[in-house]
Amino acid sequence: MGSQTYNSGLELSKEETSSQIYTLPYEYIDSIFEECDIQISVVSDLLKELLDKEAVLHNKETIIPVISELMWVNHSILRKLNIEIDSPVFHHNEETQEDEYVFTERTILDLQNLLVTRFMAVVELNRFSCSIGLH
Repeated sequence: MGSQTYNSGLELSKEETSSQIYTLPYEYIDSIFEECDIQISVVSDLLKELLDKEAVLHNKETIIPVISELMWVNHSILRKLNIEIDSPVFHHNEETQEDEYVFTERTILDLQNLLVTRFMAVVELNRFSCSIGLH
């Protein structure tokens, strides 16, 4: 993730112009979307299993809140990214010859917090021997 100055034809608010602007490659954003979609699918199936009254699983009461958190955080990541790329600002990186999305510092910090929260929830599930990876 690189810090870039960017001059576009778009009007930025005073808050946005006083903060840093960052770029992220398309491929990275696509990988975040893909990971969110996979996790939402797997977590949905796992939640259905856990809510089945006949399911026998120890730590059920402990795992369900973590599963719910994962569902929420993945949807929050998708919502944040969709808002930002609904009217995207682009930058062409001369070094890599790749196009990149331009994000404000606030957006990057929000995404960073959400991604760390997701990582910690996955770590906690792994602690209970519950994996959400595709097999």
